[in-house]
Amino acid sequence: MDSESSNTPISRRGRPRRAPGAPVHRRASVHIENTDVIKAVNALHFASYELKRTPNVHVTVHWARVGGEMDPPTRITRLMNRVGTWLRRQRPAGMSSGDQFPVVWLYVRETASAKGEHLHLFLHVPPAFVATRAGLSQFETLFCGWVAADGALMDQPKSKAVYVQPKLTQFQQRDMRAYLLKEAGEDVLENHGIDAHHAAKATGGLILGKRVAVSRAIDRAGRQTYFKRLGARLPGDEHWLDEHDPARAA
Repeated sequence: MDSESSNTPISRRGRPRRAPGAPVHRRASVHIENTDVIKAVNALHFASYELKRTPNVHVTVHWARVGGEMDPPTRITRLMNRVGTWLRRQRPAGMSSGDQFPVVWLYVRETASAKGEHLHLFLHVPPAFVATRAGLSQFETLFCGWVAADGALMDQPKSKAVYVQPKLTQFQQRDMRAYLLKEAGEDVLENHGIDAHHAAKATGGLILGKRVAVSRAIDRAGRQTYFKRLGARLPGDEHWLDEHDPARAA
């Protein structure tokens, strides 16, 4: 049996140790694992091709510029609860209150020596909020309020705590994949064809807890429920990627 078996202590398998005082469920990591990449890419494609809710906003939150003592994982949980509540209230006209309204978001956590830990969040908001400058400004004000609810924003000239970027055209799947994968290990980067330009941006910084997450409507359970209602089976991961990703299908 290989000496580096599953019985080998985690510290000897190359996985960072949990930081002193950190909750036991927040495992430390310096790379995004392949399973997280597959989960996120499948969720993104499902949102785009089946639900027709391609993420149309990219929000970056720099936690070092948000006052308070709360740790990032707790902040993110509270933030996403607020985001989800608001999105569910944006039910389109004509949809009854009993209908299922899919909330679409996906995030990845990163850290860097200069910026500290930060969050990249991709979500689908009603088109009216990204179609005009006034709509985008309204959404940015709302989002800043959600972040500031747990600590004041400490903006500086050319250095904001929250950046909101609209995607007014079809979201570029390859760009999204690059954002997800640039903090992955070398084997994952090679498997998914990420070029050196994006890979070079990786910091390898330590993250405690979940690095990648998707909303319930587009995770595996959500996809299974969706296809079950249609009387169909959930496509396998690789089948799903090949069928819906033009770059892979070519």
